[in-house]
Amino acid sequence: MHKLGVNIRCFDVGGGLGVDYEGNRTQSDCSVNYSLNEYAATVVWGISQACLEHGLPHPTIITESGRGITAHHAVLVANVIGVERYKPRRLDAPSPEAPRVLHSMWETWTDISASREKRSLRSWIHEGQFDLADVHNQYNVGLLSLAQRAWAEQLYLNICHEVGELFNEKHRSHRTIIDELQERFADKLYVNFSLFQSLPDAWGIDQLFPVCPITGLNEPIARRAVLLDITCDSDGTIDHYIDGDGIAGTMPMPDYPEEEPPF
Repeated sequence: MHKLGVNIRCFDVGGGLGVDYEGNRTQSDCSVNYSLNEYAATVVWGISQACLEHGLPHPTIITESGRGITAHHAVLVANVIGVERYKPRRLDAPSPEAPRVLHSMWETWTDISASREKRSLRSWIHEGQFDLADVHNQYNVGLLSLAQRAWAEQLYLNICHEVGELFNEKHRSHRTIIDELQERFADKLYVNFSLFQSLPDAWGIDQLFPVCPITGLNEPIARRAVLLDITCDSDGTIDHYIDGDGIAGTMPMPDYPEEEPPF
């Protein structure tokens, strides 16, 4: 362009400056593995070297990094107006004449405490899943009543919750099933905001945003939660959260009393 007589005084490098939403400096879609200084140095060095090599005047460099500039301009703070927390229900043992599958589930439940150190924790989940599938099949053909199906489904939840408390989060082989159980039993926090108005990119293009409680920050992580807004039927839900292991389907947070939910 310079040889054609164009006096280039400004060089627009366009956009491309990413934002490290995850905070872990990786190449994932919601992170960047470089700093702002590294980005600027790379751009300036490339243009400077070309100018020096060809004896060209150094232009003024401008960018159009809209997201990189505006992403940090605001913080959304909202209060929690309701909490839905899973609580295991106490169930009575099935009657002696109850179908065998119900007794099988009850045996799994009662044997967990006595045998949990001798067997794979996954086996309790798998046995419960197998029996619950059998319950659904028998219900569909009229061999079990609605009350018996409801009892079996609640007992299965109790089994999963009890076994979930025994998994070691630091054990890599447990990671997948821990994530599944955390999503199943996570607290539901109803937050005073509209996802579609305040965080439309999280809904529309699956943009990841850092989300965390701003109370209890000096307390250890003890619970997992998902955030729901207060639009019709709480249809707005944040599906992805950042934690120490990457991206998760639940948000880590400290323990809190239900009557005093966090911000």
